Order: sequence, then structure tokens, then C-alpha cells
Amino acid sequence: MKASKKILAVVLCVALLISGFAFALTANAALPAEDVGVYNYYHVSCYSAQLKLTFANGIHKYVDECGFYIGKSADSLQKVSERAENPMHPETIWYTTSEWGLDLEPSTTYYFKIYYVLTADGNTYETELKSFTTLAHTEGEWQKISDATCTTGEEHIKQCTVCHKIVDTKTTAAAGHVEGSWQTVTEATCVTEGKQIKTCNTCGKLLDTATIAATGHTEGEWQTVTEATCITEGKQIKTCSTCNVLLDSQTIPNSDKHDDGVWIVNSEATPEHDGQMSRYCTRCHTAIETKTFSLHAHTEGYESVVRAATCTQDGEKGTFCGLCGACYKMDTIAADGHGETVTVVTLNPTCTQDGTGIDICKDCGLTVDSAVISATGHDSGVWQTKLPATCAAAGEEIRICTACSAAVETRAIDALGHTEGEWQTIANATCQTEGKKIKLCETCNVLVGIEAIACTEDHDDGVWIVDFEATADHDGQMSRYCTLCNTALETKTFSMHAHTEGYEKVVRVATCTEAGEKGIFCATCGACYETEIIPAEGHGETVTVVTLKPTCTQTGNSVDICKVCGLSVASSEIPCAEHDDGVWQTTIPATCTTAGEEARVCTACSAVIETRAIDALGHDEGVWTAADGANCETGGEEICTCTRCGEIIGSRPVDKLGHDDGVWKVDFEATPDHSGQMTRYCSRCSMALESKTFELHTHTYGHHETLIEAGCLTNGESGKVCASCGVIYETVEIKALDHAYTLWYKNNDGTHTRVCTRCQSVERNNCSYTDTVTPPTCTEGGYTTHVCDVCTFSYVDAYTDALGHNWGEWIPCEDGCCHKKECLREGCTASETAPHEWTEWVYNKDGKLFKNGTKTRICVDCGEIQTDEAHHTSWICQVFYPVIVFFGNIVHKIIYAFSLNWLFPEITIYPKI
Repeated sequence: MKASKKILAVVLCVALLISGFAFALTANAALPAEDVGVYNYYHVSCYSAQLKLTFANGIHKYVDECGFYIGKSADSLQKVSERAENPMHPETIWYTTSEWGLDLEPSTTYYFKIYYVLTADGNTYETELKSFTTLAHTEGEWQKISDATCTTGEEHIKQCTVCHKIVDTKTTAAAGHVEGSWQTVTEATCVTEGKQIKTCNTCGKLLDTATIAATGHTEGEWQTVTEATCITEGKQIKTCSTCNVLLDSQTIPNSDKHDDGVWIVNSEATPEHDGQMSRYCTRCHTAIETKTFSLHAHTEGYESVVRAATCTQDGEKGTFCGLCGACYKMDTIAADGHGETVTVVTLNPTCTQDGTGIDICKDCGLTVDSAVISATGHDSGVWQTKLPATCAAAGEEIRICTACSAAVETRAIDALGHTEGEWQTIANATCQTEGKKIKLCETCNVLVGIEAIACTEDHDDGVWIVDFEATADHDGQMSRYCTLCNTALETKTFSMHAHTEGYEKVVRVATCTEAGEKGIFCATCGACYETEIIPAEGHGETVTVVTLKPTCTQTGNSVDICKVCGLSVASSEIPCAEHDDGVWQTTIPATCTTAGEEARVCTACSAVIETRAIDALGHDEGVWTAADGANCETGGEEICTCTRCGEIIGSRPVDKLGHDDGVWKVDFEATPDHSGQMTRYCSRCSMALESKTFELHTHTYGHHETLIEAGCLTNGESGKVCASCGVIYETVEIKALDHAYTLWYKNNDGTHTRVCTRCQSVERNNCSYTDTVTPPTCTEGGYTTHVCDVCTFSYVDAYTDALGHNWGEWIPCEDGCCHKKECLREGCTASETAPHEWTEWVYNKDGKLFKNGTKTRICVDCGEIQTDEAHHTSWICQVFYPVIVFFGNIVHKIIYAFSLNWLFPEITIYPKI
């Protein structure tokens, strides 16, 4: 028995080996055509085709790899291999060339053959060579893809209705800019040009700029600052009525008309001879008339001014005799001091630099004071767009000073934000696959939202298809498949019969890229016994989505998405945008002697597109001032300085003054033996002009007269004039007056200057600084400020970075709702608060049967401990407690009692929170 079983086992093994060997021989043999199955091409378009292979006799179960060869000729075939590892091979395999990475050319013949590799023998089998010709592009209607702007026209494309590739493009003419009116951004002044711009009314782009000519000075009326006298010239000036700059000055000739003045006793009458009195001009003290009088006692009559006081010199008043009218007593009248002044600008201030001016006394014409005219500061100007804002990116605008065109301030323009459009369905949901819908920005067409559309889960009942035919031995079987996803919905059997043609119906719906099927159905059993391919419909209407917006320097990209299946149909490059003309901005201001520069900046990317020079402004002629004073025998020099930069721009000679007749001085007195001698000296240079002799007599005081005016550094001289002979018989030294300097004013270059109002001498010194160190704080950097002790000129250097906060530990807030930390650095009051970072609740073991316990949690940052009441929270109580508090509490207590927590307190009754 055992032997027979062994023999039977051996026989079965041998039979199995023989059958396997036979199958191997069969696999290695060349398969006849009927074993390969059906292969052909279908659904040829202008860019793709579908190759189909249907295996016969179940060979697909033994296929290890499959693919195809394709090329434009039989000799140039390209192998396209399986793309997935260990794929499952169905009985019918579709090869869609576009899905296998091949885009075919339109109107071109292609040759192909299909190959497969069997698992059993590893051999490769190939079908016979076939060919097909792709279709030519079918041009659709023109489609507008962008609107016209001022600089760009409408863009239109024409796509192939089959493959949706762009086959033609055209662009219409741009709409062109609509010029607006001129807008003044910088007003013209007397010496500087203004600026005006013209922009497009549609897009706001700067179209043109123009300069406004300087208005030039407007001459005002002549103003008298010093009245002419009988022997001295006066002075008058003319200033600009707009900016008050001194334009011209001229002298007023002396009047040559003496003021009658008052009678002054030259010599008293004696018993032996009459006295003498003269009437002197009150301005120049020249003797106009002389007369004698007899001996008498002077009696007080009236008082009158003998010599008027000036701004800087004392005058005299006399007491006059009531009988003879002579002045027999002199008193001093104090100098009046400078009166009303007129201010003259010597250097116009700018936005950033101080100007200077002088105050001239209207009575004496001397400079009373000099003043610093503070810089005007930048005019705010108008905001101009430098970089326009877009949907996603912020822009920038700049405010330019209307006086000097310098950039005063910049600020950001908030991004506009996307304007969401309506949802667009680009792929419909089916019974097994989700759909897709997108939302685009209405302004820039960028994708701003994408959502899935849930599966419908509603199968299409479909049609009955024969799984296998009935025979004499067994029934056949048919199944009803969903036409959308091909899922088997229902199965039934049928008896053997001959199918008769009944009706046609779609078995599987065609999609954009995959073919469908329609079948012929039996009139008897309703089964599909024959099928026919429905070509793929191809992609339909598309929506264009911008994936990368172009800039001035970088191209953009867009994709066309099929609205039916949601696949990307085509992609295209969006050309770079051109630089915007931008606005002109001053980068280097022009000065009197050097040209400036301005640049035009693209408003889209801030790149400098173009630069151009700004002409030098040229000097503005100021007031002529004495540089080298003239004297009696030699001329002097005057210079003219620019009111804008202070540079000397001209000089001219001043005629010599000539000698002043002056007064007579005694060289030596007369004696009984010889005559005396007197000489008249020039009052300016003391040169002897004329001499004469005189007889012996006693000099009597007539009046005082200044012989040499005292200067700032030189002494002067005055003398007593003899009433009889008119000679100076006694002299007194007048001490030098010293300089009458103005206040120090800063030159903004590390020096300060002051000017003497008498002699116009200029003193210039270096600034001496007091340094103030501002230490850094947590939020602000430190620096050192240097301030001149004299003129307040200042500058800042030695910058240091901010220290940053030195935070302490987190501590609980007073209200317990949060915690805070404070900066430990002295003088800093900064603090930060934050909510507590709590641990999980920990239940304390104090819960009893009829009393709720407590729970505790701790903040991990500051250590704050929070304790709260803990209610019994078994799951039953959690259900009933909110509904019926009373009964819920009873149930809760019962559960608590049964939980034996009162016996075993270490066992918690609270769940983890």
C-alpha cells in the first residue's frame, strides 16, 4: 500500500515536470498572430494618438513588461518603455502617446509597433509595423487674453480646437496716453527755476517735465537809509520786493545848505574892546556869520541845540543871553542811539543752509546788527508714486521738496489685495473621483483659491455586459457596470441562446483624454454582446491661470487648464514688462558753479532708467561792500558776493576821498617878539594843508571840535577852538572805540564769524565744542553730540548700536490672568505680557462622597499655581448633569460611592483633561 502511494507520487511529479517543460517550450516558441491579439491605432489628433493592444488566450497574465516603438520613419523608431515598476497588465492596454511623454507634430506620418516581454521565457515579442498620420491644426476663433492699456494693445490668440495649442497671435494698437494739464511741483523764485509735470489722465504715468523760468528780482522803491547833510552825502538802497535781497545802492549828494544855527561867543567884550560872536551851522559847525557886541553881563534868555546828537556821537545845547543872544554856556546832549533800521538780506537761506542779513540804521546808515536767517526747511511738496502697489506687493510713494527737489519722505502704499472672482469648475466630480474648482483674482488673474468637489457617489446604472457566454453545459453570466467608473453594480446568469440585435447604448463615457465605448445589446437578454470605441473628446474650454507674474526684468508664466477634466492643457511664457518711464528725481542738487544730476526711476522696479545733468544755477549778484577802504590820497576797492553761496563774484575800485579841510591848530604861540603860527590839518589823515600867522592875544574858548574820528583800533583827537582866531589851542586824545562786533553766526563748516559794524572787519574762529555723550538704550543707539559753545553749530558721530532688552524672569501679573517679564536694564520700563502656559489639570485627593474636590495646574513659565473646584465627572454624570442638575448629582454621588474612592483615595475619580 505504501509502495503504491510512493509510485503514484513519483508519477504525479513527473507529469508536472513534463507539463511545465511543455509550457516553457510553448512560451519560447514564436506566437502566431491569433495568439497576440488585436492591435491598432485610434483617436489620432494633431498632437497625440492612442495605440491599443488586446491580448488573446490570457497571455496578459504572463506579461512582465510592455511598451512600443514609434518614429517618423521605419528606420528611426524610438523605444518607449514601461514607466511603472511591476505594473498590472489588463487584457487590453491603451498607449496614449501624450500621456507617455510624447507630443506628436501635426500633419506628420508616424510608424509604430508594440512589444511585450513574457515572464516565462524573458523573450521580447513585437507586433508588425504600422503607420498613421496626425491631423493638421484646426484653427479656432480669436480669443482676447488681455485688455488694451495706454502703452500696450489688446492681445488675441487663436488656438487649435483639437489640441488647444496657440497657432497664431495678434496685438492691436495701444490706446495711447491721455495728456493731462501741467501741474506745478516746484514754484519758481527770483533766482531759481521751478518745475512742472504733465501726467496721463488714465494711468497716472509721468509724460513730460518742464522748467519754469526764474521770475527775476522785482525792483522796489528807493529807500533812504542816511539823509544827506550840508557837507556829508546820504545813502539810499533798493531791494527786491519779493525776497528783500539788496539790488542797488547809491549816494545822496550833500545839500551845501547850512543850517543857520545859533550864535556862540567867540570872545568876550572888555572895557578896552568889543566882544565877538559867530553863528555856526548845527550840522557841520561851519561859521556862517560873525558880529561884535559891547561889554555887558549875560542874562539867561533861552536854551537851544548847538550841535544835534547823532546815533553814536553826543551833541551840545547852549544857554543863550537874553540881551545879545550869544551862547555863553554849553551842555552835552547824549547820543540818541540807533533808531529804526531796515533789514537787508546778504545771503538767501535755503532748505538746508542758513542765510545772513544785516540791519542798517535809517538815521546814520551804519550797520547796527547782523543776523542769521534760519534755513527755511524742506517744503512738504506733493506725494508722487515711485513704485505702484499691486495685488500682492506693497508700493512706495515719495514726497519731493518743491523748493530744492530733494526727496523729503517716503512711505509704503499698502498692497491692493486680490479681488476674488467667482468659483469656476474646471473638473466635474464623478462617482469615484473628486472634481476641482478654482477662484482667480479679477485684477491680475492669479490663482487665489482652489477646492475639491466631493465625489457624487451616484453610480450610473450602466448596461449589461456579457462576462462569459452560456454553453450547453453551464449558464452564461452578465454584469451591469457603471458607465462612469466601470464598477460592477449587479450580476445575473442567462441560458444559452442566440443574441439578436436590440439597441445601442454607451457602455463607458469618453473623457478628454480617454476613449469610451458603446455597445450593441441583445433584444432577448439585454446583454452587450459587441462593443465599439468612442473616440476621446479632447480638451474643451480652458481657463488661463497666471502662475508667475512678469516683471520688468523677469518673464512670467501661465497655464491653460481644461474646464472639463482639470488637467493642464498648455503653458506659455509671458514676456517681460517694459520699464515704466518713471519720474525724474534730483540725485545731486545743482549749485552756483557745479551742475547737478537727476535720474528717472522706473515706478515698477525702482531701476534707474536714465540720468541727465541739471545746469549750474549761476551766481546771484548781491550787495557791494568795502573790502579795502579808500583814504585821502589812495583809492579803495569794493567787492560783490553771491547771495546764494557767498562767493566773491566781482570787484571794483573806489575813488580816493581827497583831503578834508579840517580845522586850524596852533603850531607855536605868538610872543611880544614874534607872531604865532597856526596850520590847518586834514581831519582824516592829519596832513598839513595850509599855514598862517597870528598876533599875540589870549585864546578864549569858543567850542570843541573833533579833529580825528576815533576808529575801532586807532585813537582820535578833539580840540578847543579859540573864539577870537578860530585856532585849535588845546587838544585832547579820544580813545579808540574798539570793534563793535555783531553776534557770532555759524558757517556750518566748523567755523564761526562775526563782523564789525563800524569797520566791517571780519573775525573768523574755529568752533570750540562741548561734547555730550548719549549712551545707547535697549531700543535706541547711542551717539556723541558736539555743540559749539559760541555759535551752537553741532554735529553727531560715534554712533553705537542699541543694546536690546535684558529680560528678567517671567513673574505672575497682579490680576493673575497672565504673566509678564520686565527689562532689568536701569532706566528702561519696557515689559512684555503673555498668557499662561498651563500644564494639564492634576486632581488633588480631597474629593469626598458628598463634597467636590479640587484640581491644580501650574504655568510652566512663571510657576503660577491655579486651583479650582473639581466636579465629579464620571461619564454618566457628564450626560445627565447639564440636563437635570439635581438628579445628575445624586447619580454622580452614587457612582462615586460605588467607585470606592472613599475607601481607596489613591484611585482618582476624575478623568484626564
